[in-house]
Amino acid sequence: MMESAVSGAESAHVQASFFTKQNRYLIPDTAFSIPVTVTRNELTTLINQLLEEEDPRSKEFDFLINGELLRGTLENHIAERSIPVEHVIAIEYSERNPPPSLSEVVEHKDWVSCVHCCNEFILTGCYDGIVRIWTHDGQLVHVATGHSAPVKDVKWVTTGESSVFLSASQDQHVHLWGIPPGGDQGGVALLHQCKGHARSVEGIAVSPDHSKFCSVSWDKMLKVWSAVPDSDTVVDDVADDSTDLPAKKRKKLAPPSSSSSRQPSTRTPLMTLAGHA
Repeated sequence: MMESAVSGAESAHVQASFFTKQNRYLIPDTAFSIPVTVTRNELTTLINQLLEEEDPRSKEFDFLINGELLRGTLENHIAERSIPVEHVIAIEYSERNPPPSLSEVVEHKDWVSCVHCCNEFILTGCYDGIVRIWTHDGQLVHVATGHSAPVKDVKWVTTGESSVFLSASQDQHVHLWGIPPGGDQGGVALLHQCKGHARSVEGIAVSPDHSKFCSVSWDKMLKVWSAVPDSDTVVDDVADDSTDLPAKKRKKLAPPSSSSSRQPSTRTPLMTLAGHA
């Protein structure tokens, strides 16, 4: 029944109303009769005309029906999703954001495997075994060295006065790092080495309360760990530990700040979950 109502004739129309969550683009709550052949461009022109814009294409809009983006004609969208046309179709619209443009390039010596952002900084993990911390404008502020194999994942645990983050590696370890107060002026300290996996650690996820994290590995195990640094851990002893890296990797490293030379403690998992074949 729906197909006969909207297919096979260019003059077929449906009743539609438009709504938006952006108050500056509100239009009257009225049902319109629109041809089923319209696309996003024609609907954009209609909304601009209703907004009484001098240039009918002065604003670009995206359109959603039941939460799904309209990508082709209204007719195809209705048919593919079996949307009934006996009643008014509610169409949501919002201003279309321009595609992102390249603003900065942050160079690495090898493949970048992972990225995690917070309000002030960006963590990157690289196949050279090094974790780097950048400002949002691309300035390198910290280098964390300590893994003996490619880094596969990085995550912030806490940020602010004293920040804590994690890195997982093909060396089978997860490292818990700390940045002392003073952030961009201090260094990075390796607080704990989390050992227990038998193969490469591929991913990590931090709990909502920031007290624990989970790691996943090619050994088919999930492990849960404490993400809270020990109370006697002091994040203020900064020196260059790049001598712990293979010579090939030491040549690549020229950090503005390096990792702490303090000996990190070994941490074991709170729980191991097995079951994947």
